[in-house]
Amino acid sequence: MTRTNTTTRRTSLALLALGLVAGLTQATLARDIVVPVDFQTIGEAIEAAEEHDTILLKSGRYDETIDVTRKSLQIVGGGNSPLETTILCNDRLHTVSAWRNDYKVKFQNLTFLKEDPEVDGSIRIDRTLVEFRECHFIGLGNRGGCHWGRGGRFSSGAMYLDRAEVGVIDCHFMANTAETTCDRLAMAGGGAIYASHTDLWVIRSTFMGNVVRAAATGGQPVNEDDYAEGGAISCFRGSLQIQDSTFRENRAWNTGRQRQFGTAHGGAIHAWDSSPLLIEGTTFAGNHAQWDEESVRAGATCSGGAVWIHANGQVLAGNTFINNSSSQLAGAVYSSDNSVVTDSRFECNLPDHLDGWYREQNNLFLECPPPCPADLDGNGTVDFSDYMLLVQSWGLADGSPADLNDDGLVNYTDLLLMLDAWGGC
Repeated sequence: MTRTNTTTRRTSLALLALGLVAGLTQATLARDIVVPVDFQTIGEAIEAAEEHDTILLKSGRYDETIDVTRKSLQIVGGGNSPLETTILCNDRLHTVSAWRNDYKVKFQNLTFLKEDPEVDGSIRIDRTLVEFRECHFIGLGNRGGCHWGRGGRFSSGAMYLDRAEVGVIDCHFMANTAETTCDRLAMAGGGAIYASHTDLWVIRSTFMGNVVRAAATGGQPVNEDDYAEGGAISCFRGSLQIQDSTFRENRAWNTGRQRQFGTAHGGAIHAWDSSPLLIEGTTFAGNHAQWDEESVRAGATCSGGAVWIHANGQVLAGNTFINNSSSQLAGAVYSSDNSVVTDSRFECNLPDHLDGWYREQNNLFLECPPPCPADLDGNGTVDFSDYMLLVQSWGLADGSPADLNDDGLVNYTDLLLMLDAWGGC
C-alpha cells in the first residue's frame, strides 16, 4: 500500500465530511430560533421551524424528548462547551426520522446525558442524513429483553442507526452501555453506536469506557447463540470509516452461562459485512473482548480485543494498538475476510496481536515490556516515592507489593532489589 493511496483515502473522507456540512448550510433564507426566548421548549421550536432553520439553545438543562421528523434543521447549544447545554435522556428515546435521506439534521455543541442507570435512554435515527459535531454522549444506553433469532434487534447504547447516513465529528462517547439479559438468547451490539445498513463516518472522536454486555441467565448449557459485539461501535452492513479517533477501555462482555455458539467479539469495534471499511490514524488502548474461561472451553468464541471485522475491502492503516486483550484470540485485530493491515503499531496486545485472514505490511510489533515490580506507585520509574512506600511496609509483608522477592517479609533484601532496579522501567 502506497502513501499516495492513504492520502487519497484521507482526502476522500474529509470531503465527505465537508459535503455533509455544506448540505446543512446551503439555505440562505434560514432563520435563527432561540430557546427559551422565542419558544419555551425545543419541541415547540422544532414544530415551528421551517427548512434549514437553526434552533439555538441557551445554556442549561433540557428535560424533554427530541423528535425531528421530515425536516432539515440545526440544533446548536449555547456556551463555550458542550457541557453547558445538556439534553437529558432519562427514560427518553430521542428520534430523528425521515424515511428517506433527503433531509439533513445537524446537532452541535450539546451534551446528551442519562443520569439514572435504572432507566433506558438513547437516540434513534432512521433514513436521515445527520451530523453530530462537538457533542458529548454520557451514560446513555438500553437494557434489552429476549430475541428469538439473529434477525431480532440488538440492544444498543447511545445511538441506534437504521438505513441512515451519519457523521460523528469531534465528539466524545463515555460510559454508554448496551445490555441484554435473557434466560435463553441474549443479543447486544454497540455500547455507543449500533448501525444497521448505515453509512457511518467518525472523525477526531473519542470513545471511552463504553460496554456491550450479553447475559443469558438460564441454568444449563444449550446450543444457542449469545452475542456481545462491539464495545463502542457495532455495524451490520452499510459502510464504516473512522479517522484520527481514540478508543480506550471499551469492552465487549458476555457473562452468560456456558454456551456452545456464543460470542464476545470486538472490544471496541465489530463490523459485519460493512464495505467499504476504513480505519485510519486511530488509537486503540486497553479495550477488551471478554468471556469467562469455562464458556470458552465449552466452545464459545471470543476474539478481537480492539477490532473484529468481516467484510470485503477492509483497510486498517496507520493505527496504534496498545494493551488490548481478548479471552481467546487476537488481542488487537481479528479479521475473517482478508483485510489489509498496514503501517500500524502493535504493542502488548494479548494473547496475540492479529489473527484470522489478513494481509499485513510495514507494521511494528512489540511485545509487552518486562514487569517492573519495584515501581510501587506505577509511574514508570523506580524512585524515592517507591522507596518511601517500601519503608512504610517494612516488616511483615501480609501480601504487600513491597515484598519484591515474595518471601513474606519486607526487608533489606527487597531494598537491594529496589536499588538494583533504580531508574526508568
